[in-house]
Amino acid sequence: EQFDFADLHDWLHDADVLRKIRGFAEAQAAKAARAGAAAGADHRADPSALYAVSEFLGSCVFCSTEDRVVVDADAGCVKFVNLNAEARFAEVVRASHAVVLVGGTMEPAAEFTPLFAGTPEREVIRFSAAHAVSPQRLFARAVTAWDGAALDFKAGSRSRPEVVGGLARLLRGVVERTPGGVVVFV
Repeated sequence: EQFDFADLHDWLHDADVLRKIRGFAEAQAAKAARAGAAAGADHRADPSALYAVSEFLGSCVFCSTEDRVVVDADAGCVKFVNLNAEARFAEVVRASHAVVLVGGTMEPAAEFTPLFAGTPEREVIRFSAAHAVSPQRLFARAVTAWDGAALDFKAGSRSRPEVVGGLARLLRGVVERTPGGVVVFV
């Protein structure tokens, strides 16, 4: 039997199926955790794979001749790759009155100029500003462990209580020792 990827993709989004499944999975995990708490069982709900499948379906629905699906059997993963972002972006530029690209680090800017191929040079305006935080007030560190807890934020471990607790203790310690506040990127 055949099915239409576009219909499946639309149904997932229109019926809000992913949110409902996530809610059900979280409720079941909480119920199992309460029942297995005495036994020390570890019950977590991680329906994030469903969102990845939904995004993959969406990519397949709106694919072009410049797109490929790459299957890496050794790593056990499937990837959707766009070989020519400029062609896809050109459609956006043509259909828009204005396009604004905003990012934290958009350098080197030359990497983005092919996205505007075919757009007259006088219509492309580039603006760059200094960092909001002066270098004298910046203190950056990569922290992999805190207070005996490994801070491993891979998909399979980011919701583990010891990881979340370790992060909470780290942030509490930093905030208590930093006058004027902090900005944290996790």
